[in-house]
Amino acid sequence: DDVKQTENIRKVLKENGIKLAVKLSAFKDSVSATETRYIKYQGTETRWIDESPQNGGKPWLDPTAPESQDYILSLVDEVYNMGADIVVLDDVNYPPNKSGIKSATYRGGNDPATKQTALKTFVQKAQDKATEKSKELMVLVDSDETLKDTGFLYGGSVFDLGIKNMVFDFSAPIKVTDVLIDGAPVVLDKANKNVSNSTVMQFLNKNIKDGGKIVPLGTTAEIAEIIKQNPDIKNYISK
Repeated sequence: DDVKQTENIRKVLKENGIKLAVKLSAFKDSVSATETRYIKYQGTETRWIDESPQNGGKPWLDPTAPESQDYILSLVDEVYNMGADIVVLDDVNYPPNKSGIKSATYRGGNDPATKQTALKTFVQKAQDKATEKSKELMVLVDSDETLKDTGFLYGGSVFDLGIKNMVFDFSAPIKVTDVLIDGAPVVLDKANKNVSNSTVMQFLNKNIKDGGKIVPLGTTAEIAEIIKQNPDIKNYISK
C-alpha cells in the first residue's frame, strides 16, 4: 500500500543521508474549499474566486476559519504518519492583490492584524504537530513579497509569523523594482538582472526572528553558491 511504499522510499533515502520531504499546498486549495472553509464573496455565502469564471477563477480556503486550519493540519498529520520526515507547506498566505480582491470576506475579519494573527496561530499549530511527531515543518514563502515586505499576503510582515524554518526559493524570478534593503537599493546580479543571492541571504538572515532558520531552495549550482557563502546552513532543498 501507499504507506508501505513511502516507508520503503524513506528507508532508502535515510541510508543515503537524505530526508524525505513532502510539499503541501495550504490555503490555495479549490477542491477542499467547501462548507465553512471557503473565503466568502462580499459577506454572502457565495464562494469568492481569485479570477473571473471565464479566466478559470478558483475559490480558496479561508485562512481565518478554524475548519480550514484543522483540515490542513489533518493532512500534515497524515503525511507524517505515512513516513515523511519533513512537510513543506506552500501557500500559507492570503490571495494576491488582484482585481476583485476587495470583494473577499474572511470569516475571522478583514482587519490586517486579525489576518496575521490567524496565520501565526496556524504556523504555530503546524510546528507543534511536527515537534510532537519528532519531525520537521518548513514554510515556503513568496519570494517577491518577502523582499518587498508589503504585508499584503500575510496581513503584515512574513517575519512576524514565527516561522522556524523559512524556505526561500532562489530560483524564483525576483523583480528588482521597489526592492530595497535597509532603505538602500539592492546590489544587482548583472548576469540575470535579479537580486544577488548573497544580498538576499543577508536580508533574510537580518530579518528572521526568534532563532528561525532560512532554508534555501534552488538549483544545485545556486545551493552550492549559497552554502559557500553561508557554511552554517544545515538544511536546503535542491531542485
